[in-house]
Amino acid sequence: MSFRRVMASGLHLWKRACPKAAALPLAGIKTSNTAPTAAAGVKVDDALKRAKVAYAKNQKRMMFEELLNMDKSRVKETIDQYKSEELTYVSVTKSDLHQWAKRFDKQGKYEHALAIFEWMDGKKMSFTGNQFADYVALIAETKGMEAARRYFKKVDPNFNRMDSNCKNWPAFQKLLRFQHESLEKKGLMYLNYVGKVRPISDYE
Repeated sequence: MSFRRVMASGLHLWKRACPKAAALPLAGIKTSNTAPTAAAGVKVDDALKRAKVAYAKNQKRMMFEELLNMDKSRVKETIDQYKSEELTYVSVTKSDLHQWAKRFDKQGKYEHALAIFEWMDGKKMSFTGNQFADYVALIAETKGMEAARRYFKKVDPNFNRMDSNCKNWPAFQKLLRFQHESLEKKGLMYLNYVGKVRPISDYE
């Protein structure tokens, strides 16, 4: 399904919802020449808000499904298209993109998830500690531990591994866990102390 078809389908839903919302205040109100009451106006506003929320939710669901079913190489350009053709009540936020990436990750679509993070990174979006941790984990999963380490060091060259309260501690923990699992599979694990994992060869 193309982006324009996605938006057209959602717009059809919005057009159907608006007349219904606008008609709601008429129910149960006697015909008169007086202006609509304040309560009637509130009902209209509430109905329109609900219609807007439903419309935006439906649009974003279709966007996610379109990204899910396309080749990973087209993810970034498609997000660019979403952002350039945003409609009045549909704005793709950083939170939306992060949630989509997490859903891709859970479904084993690691390259799709990574493409979303790379798009956000390319747009110079700031990451929370947990978002950065998810990004680093995806790099390790798709490009290897060394690539993940390099990116972590590039972002936080002065990281203090003794400060468990720092912003990027969750990412550091994920790197440790990934390394631990990788070494364990190879039977080359040596635990030194909490916060440090090294291969046996480092101690020989």
